[in-house]
Amino acid sequence: MKEPRQIAVEIVEQVLWQQAYSNLTLNKAASALDSRERKLVTELVYGTVKYYLALAWLLNQFLSKPLEKMPHRLQAILLVGAYQIVKSERIPGPAAVHTSVELAKKNKFTGLAGLVNGVLRNLLRNQGNWSWPDRNQDLVGYLSVFYSYPRWLVQLWLKELGEEDTEKLLAAGNNIPPLTLRTNTLRLTRAELVERLQAAGTGVKELSWPPEGVELTDFDLLTRIPGFAEGWWLVQDQASMQVAHVVAPLPGMKVLDTCAAPGGKTTHLAQLMSDQGEIVACDIHPHKLKLIEDNCLRLGIKSIHTVLQDATALPSAWHNRFDRVLVDAPCSGLGVIRRRPEIRWQKAAADLKSLPELQKRILQAAAACVAPGGILVYSTCTINRQENQEVARWFGENFPEFQLLPWEGAPAGEIQLLPHRENSDGFFLARWRKEDK
Repeated sequence: MKEPRQIAVEIVEQVLWQQAYSNLTLNKAASALDSRERKLVTELVYGTVKYYLALAWLLNQFLSKPLEKMPHRLQAILLVGAYQIVKSERIPGPAAVHTSVELAKKNKFTGLAGLVNGVLRNLLRNQGNWSWPDRNQDLVGYLSVFYSYPRWLVQLWLKELGEEDTEKLLAAGNNIPPLTLRTNTLRLTRAELVERLQAAGTGVKELSWPPEGVELTDFDLLTRIPGFAEGWWLVQDQASMQVAHVVAPLPGMKVLDTCAAPGGKTTHLAQLMSDQGEIVACDIHPHKLKLIEDNCLRLGIKSIHTVLQDATALPSAWHNRFDRVLVDAPCSGLGVIRRRPEIRWQKAAADLKSLPELQKRILQAAAACVAPGGILVYSTCTINRQENQEVARWFGENFPEFQLLPWEGAPAGEIQLLPHRENSDGFFLARWRKEDK
C-alpha cells in the first residue's frame, strides 16, 4: 500500500493540473487507509490545494528556477512539503523536509533530492522572516498571495464588498468548514438523532437554525456514522438548509424544482411537506437524476418524481401549475470554496460571464410555471453580484406580476449569506410571490 504522503502528492497533482475534484479523488484514494492516515492525507491535500499560491510564492524565494517550470510531480512534492512547514501545526519541520526528500527519490527525482532538501530547509530556517507582497503598494497582490486566491477573484470581491469584508471573506474561505447534517424528520426527530449519535460515540450538537440541523464535532468516517443506511440524515450545509424553508411548501402542494440534483434541497422540500403532495425534480443529466432517486430511496421519500428536463425549456403543460417553484441555479460556486478549494484555481473570470444569461433563461421559464398566488425562489451558492443581485433585479424589472416577498431575516425579500458572517457557505436567495388573478 502507498504511503499517505505519496497518495497526497498524487492527488495534489491531479487536482492542480488535471482538473480533478479533491473530494471525489480523496474518497477513492484514501478509502482503504486507517483513520490516522486518512486524516493526514486529507489535511495535506486540502491544505496544499488551498494555499497553493502562497506556498508557490514562498518556494520561489529559495529557487533559482521558477517552481512553475518544474515537472508537476516535483512541484507537488515541494508544495506538500512546504505546506507542512508553513501551515501544519502538528508536523515537525524536519520531518516534513526528510519525508519530502524521500518522496523525491521514490518518484524518480533522485538527482533533485538535494534541491528539495535545500529549498525546504531554507524555508524552515527562515520561518518568521518570509516576505509577502507590499500591502501598501499592491493591495490586490498582497491579499491574493497571502490568502492564496487568484488575483481576479480578489479584485471582484474588493469591488463588490470593500476591503474589510473582502479580507474577512478570504480568511473565512480558508477555514475548515463544519460538517453539518439535516435530520430526516420523516424518520425521527432531531433530538432522537442527537441521542442516537451520542450513544454511538459521535460528537454532535444542535444548530440554532434551521430546526433540523446538527453539527458533527467528533467523528471518524462519514459512512460509519450511525443512520446513514437507515436514512436518518443527509449531509447539507446550514445555508443550503435555509433554501427549503424560504420556499415554505405545505403538505399537498405541487412543487417544481428546476435544477434539482443531487437532491438535498428537493428531499428537504419533501420533508417540510410531510412527504404529501407532488414534487417534480428536474435535471438535464440522466446520471444526476439517479443521485436524486438514490437519496429518495435511502430517506424513504415517495412524493418526488424525477424528470429529464432542460430547465430553460420547461413544457407549456406545466404553465401556471405549481404552488412553489425553486430555481437553484447553476452558478460559479464561489460560496463553497472552503469545501472545494480547487474552485479558486479551476475557475477563471471569463467563466462567470455566460452564467447570468443562463440563470435568466431558467428564471424566465420557471416563472411561467408558477400558479397565481404561488411563490418562486431563486438561489445560488455563489458570491457575485452579476449572478445574484443583478439577476434578481432583472427579473423584478421584467416580470412585474411578481413581487419580492420578505421573510424573517430578509426584509427586502432577498439576502446574501457570507461565510465570515454566518459561518455557513456563501448563498444568495430571493423570493417572489406571483399576483393572484
